[in-house]
Amino acid sequence: MGSQADMLAHNTGSGLRAEHRSFERVKAGIKLTLGRRLESGGDIDRPALSRDISRSGVACTTQHRVSIGDRVRVMLSTQGSPHAMALPERISGHARVVRIERKNSSTRLVALRFDEEMAGSMELGFFMAWLLGRGNTPEPA
Repeated sequence: MGSQADMLAHNTGSGLRAEHRSFERVKAGIKLTLGRRLESGGDIDRPALSRDISRSGVACTTQHRVSIGDRVRVMLSTQGSPHAMALPERISGHARVVRIERKNSSTRLVALRFDEEMAGSMELGFFMAWLLGRGNTPEPA
């Protein structure tokens, strides 16, 4: 499943930095829920929509207020995958916020890196294999 490593350059404002990716990314609009614990002790969950996803992480659009370095719960909808794959309705795990781009006053593009347990889960592996096999074309979620 690991493909050739892609190398991307990102403008950080103070110059370009290289980013290495070890898994193939799939452009797909997948429903997500992002959650985190509040300082007050409660939990907050907000919807998100993926722009692209790989075994190592996801870039998604959300109105959830997060900061770089935050650890968030990720619940990924498998709606639309073949019933024969016997995937759960959602694949859940944790991820770290690694990049944030403001799109407008309330919406952000947030890049998340999955933790080892989620990135290595068999369910995510099967889901990614299905996404890669369907020709990388987004389907309505």
